[in-house]
Amino acid sequence: MRTIGVLGALLLFVEFVGAQTLDSAQVSAIDKNFWKTSLPRHELQWGVGCPLLEEFIIYGMGSDDLSGDFDRPHNWFDKEVYRGSRGTTLFNWSFSYLYRVCKFLWVGADVTYIGFYDVYYDKFTHQKAYINSDQLLTFMPKIRFSYLNRKYVTLYSGISCGIGWVIHSEKKEVNVVTNWAFQATAFGVKAGTSWFGFAEVGLGYKGFGVIGLGYHFNRQNRQLFKRNSL
Repeated sequence: MRTIGVLGALLLFVEFVGAQTLDSAQVSAIDKNFWKTSLPRHELQWGVGCPLLEEFIIYGMGSDDLSGDFDRPHNWFDKEVYRGSRGTTLFNWSFSYLYRVCKFLWVGADVTYIGFYDVYYDKFTHQKAYINSDQLLTFMPKIRFSYLNRKYVTLYSGISCGIGWVIHSEKKEVNVVTNWAFQATAFGVKAGTSWFGFAEVGLGYKGFGVIGLGYHFNRQNRQLFKRNSL
C-alpha cells in the first residue's frame, strides 16, 4: 500500500509539473503577442508644419520672393505690375496613415500640401491685377520606428521618401514640375489613447517642426482603449 501511495504521489507530481510547463508556455506565447491587442495597429494623423524648406525648394536662395525685392527703381519699367509686399503661405499640411507591423515597426504613407500666393498690382493704378501661386503636393511612403511604447506615450523616429509636384500658376498659365520628396523625422512624440496629440522635429516636406492631432483605430482593442480612457 505504501508503494502504491508513493507511485500515486509521483504521478500527481509529474502531472502538476507538466501542467505548469504548459501554462508557462501559454503565458509566454500570450506575452509575446500581447502588443497585438494592447497597442494600436492603425493610425491616422493630421499635422501642420514649418514651410521654410519649401520656400528654398520653390524659390531658391536670394530670389525676390525671399529677399523682399518687390518694387524697386531698377524694375519699375520691367513689367506693368508689381508684387505686393505681403504674400500668403498656407504652411505645410500633412495627412498620414500608418500600420503597425510589429511592436516597434510601422509602415504607411504621407501626403503633404503647401501653397504660396502672391497678389500683383498695376503699377499705375495700384489696383489688384491677378494672383500668382506656387503649390507643392507630395506623396511619400514611410517607415517609422517606435522605441518607447507605453499606454499613453510613444516615442519614435522615421523616414519618408516619394515624389512631389510643384504647380506654378501665373495668370492663365500653369506649369508642373516633378521632383523627389522626403521627410526625416529625428524625434517624435505622441500622447493619448484613441485620440492623441503629437509633435515632431525633422527635415523635409512636412516641415522642420510639426504638430497635430491623430486617431488610433483597431477592432481588436477598441474596448481596451475605452477602458483605459475611464
